[in-house]
Amino acid sequence: MTKPKIACLGPSGSFSENTLQATLGHQPFDIIFADDLRDLLTDLQNRSSDFIWLPWWNSGCGFLQDRLQEEFLLTIARSNNDYKIVADSFTALKFSLLALPGTTLRDIKTIYVNPYTNSLCKQFFREHPQLTQLVKRSSSEAAKAVAAENDRSIAASANIQSAALYGLEVLKESMLAPEEEAVMQFVLLARHDTPRPFTIKNNHLVTSCVVYSHDKHELSASNHLKIQTIRHSTLDPSIHLLDLEGSVEHAHLKTIFGNCLVHYFGCYPTSGKKQ
Repeated sequence: MTKPKIACLGPSGSFSENTLQATLGHQPFDIIFADDLRDLLTDLQNRSSDFIWLPWWNSGCGFLQDRLQEEFLLTIARSNNDYKIVADSFTALKFSLLALPGTTLRDIKTIYVNPYTNSLCKQFFREHPQLTQLVKRSSSEAAKAVAAENDRSIAASANIQSAALYGLEVLKESMLAPEEEAVMQFVLLARHDTPRPFTIKNNHLVTSCVVYSHDKHELSASNHLKIQTIRHSTLDPSIHLLDLEGSVEHAHLKTIFGNCLVHYFGCYPTSGKKQ
């Protein structure tokens, strides 16, 4: 049997790759690395991958956007219900400061970061305003670039596993202050006609849907639905993602929300509640 192909943000050593492996365990699948978040949806649309492992939401900046500042929640919600969520993972990200062996913090003038490091590690950058930040498409790309450029004035904010992979030294295990958190939700996204070949360890089920409403409080009182969370679009506060406890049928939600229901993601096993 052909193994499912899953596209995730690369290169190797990314938070995306590590959380994907942790979520699906030792089940057989092939990873396709995408250079950019925008490429993930393209891979799914042209069927070069069966699934994508998409960084979806984080505690610092909300729902993520691609390099053209298009938000994934809005893009998918406008796709005529073509996509479903198969599984998810809420994962605490640990940003480490990596550099060439022998480098000290005093040597560093530039730090390569991924697009959301600055919004999560705020105190670190307040304490080190002299550091110039250059954004890379992923944390593993940042680490790989530091190794390739062989310059002790450059460091990377990256997954700690990238240190061994690219021959770097860990100068600081966590760039997050004790009161800061960096929680990312990854979703395993597929076309609606794709079978679910994976066994997910989590047995807690959630149903997700996107609803259009200018009144968030009205949504929370809708027909006694067991709503786990309501999160609104980063770009359009009238677009909300509802996570509902258990399995709720599409037809039932259409009856409740009518034309306000924009997209139905289906029921899937979740790693836990939004932190």
